[in-house]
Amino acid sequence: RNRANEWLEGKETAFRDRLTELGVTEDLLEFEDLAEKRELVLLMGEKGIKTLDDLADLATDEFVEMIPQSISGMNHKAVEAFIMKARAHWFEGEEAEKTA
Repeated sequence: RNRANEWLEGKETAFRDRLTELGVTEDLLEFEDLAEKRELVLLMGEKGIKTLDDLADLATDEFVEMIPQSISGMNHKAVEAFIMKARAHWFEGEEAEKTA
């Protein structure tokens, strides 16, 4: 058990170190449970998607071109929804302003 725990801790440390090396921010890692999709997060970081705003700035086709469905597991429509959710924080204050 101890060896298994040490191995898991080593993997987690290596993952976190690689994220730091790539400059991937916590806001991206925490978005849509991406922390559970380690390979996708690392690939996104390697492709220059390092923050939630980097993701939000992409067009659907750009994302699909960088990260194909075979890797992301998302079809074109799912990618579109994923990116729109990433943009949601840009508009959070606007709803409050409209109702005021």
